[in-house]
Amino acid sequence: MRSDRLPFRLLAALAVLVPGFALAAPLVGPSVGNADALQAEANRLFNRKQYAKAAELFLQATRADPGHLPAYLSLARAQFQAKRLAEACNAYRAYLRAAPEGSDRAKAQSELTLCERQLAAKKGAKDATRDFVDLKAAFYAALEQKQILGDEGAGQALRTLVDRGYVSTDLADLASRLHTEAVRSANEIHAQALAHQPISAQRLMDGRDLFDLAADVGAEPEGRRAKAAFLAGRADLEVAFAKRTAAQAVTSKKQAMLAEATAAALRAIDHFTEATLADPTQAEYKFFRALAHYRRGDREGALASLRRDLPDDPRTIVLGAVQAIAASNESGAAELERVLFSSRFPERK
Repeated sequence: MRSDRLPFRLLAALAVLVPGFALAAPLVGPSVGNADALQAEANRLFNRKQYAKAAELFLQATRADPGHLPAYLSLARAQFQAKRLAEACNAYRAYLRAAPEGSDRAKAQSELTLCERQLAAKKGAKDATRDFVDLKAAFYAALEQKQILGDEGAGQALRTLVDRGYVSTDLADLASRLHTEAVRSANEIHAQALAHQPISAQRLMDGRDLFDLAADVGAEPEGRRAKAAFLAGRADLEVAFAKRTAAQAVTSKKQAMLAEATAAALRAIDHFTEATLADPTQAEYKFFRALAHYRRGDREGALASLRRDLPDDPRTIVLGAVQAIAASNESGAAELERVLFSSRFPERK
């Protein structure tokens, strides 16, 4: 899971300013990098006898494109030269499971035999095959239950596989299945949020994390930036509403809670603005931005936002009338008359 429940701008700053601080790395697919470019750089390092560094890049190449067979054989040879025998044997096996018949396959089989012989003679050597089998079983079980996030989710199972050095062409299938389910679940949450359905802040943030996970294991989900920003905005809006409601029921810490509600509403405005910039065609992103202004107590700002972004929306007209009535009976009556008898509501013919 990504650690970006903090604001993205803060995370980006930390990644630059704090040594060792980083977001969770992409797992599989285009987000990892270009397989050909990674292989070319790894070959250069291998030829300079920098085997450990070369192995890291060959490994990334297998993650960027799990079907890129040459990277597996190169990875196996780099790991062998770096004296990482268990990893080398695993890479040789991954290559042989998918490689066609030919001279490279025969040579790779011979090299695997040597690798396994040396590994068997090495004291304390551990074969991670059993762990990989168990992790894959956990992955499929979680996926079947549609449990994607969390410590027991399919996303964590795949990340653990990758972190422990799992190497196989079937990584593409695992990633594809996870990507499909993550995008489906994320879009479901987004649709519910867009339709003004009651939804918890946690579930809204789960939706954003699902979009991020999908990008980490496959192609960028369509509209991800706008949808993720919108979900983050709605989550902050829920927090703002909860804090303001709770503040009305207490006397102690009332001002602090109201300040937290205002801060959450301001964050929501920023998120909805980001969503609107990423997808200007989605009217509800603009409406929710105005709602965030309203929730922070800025009714004039909410109305100004609606009149700018959604001038012909019935909700804009209603809020204008309500604001006019609240200002004075006379102006309210005039605004109500204008609404009722304007060209938007022509008499029947």
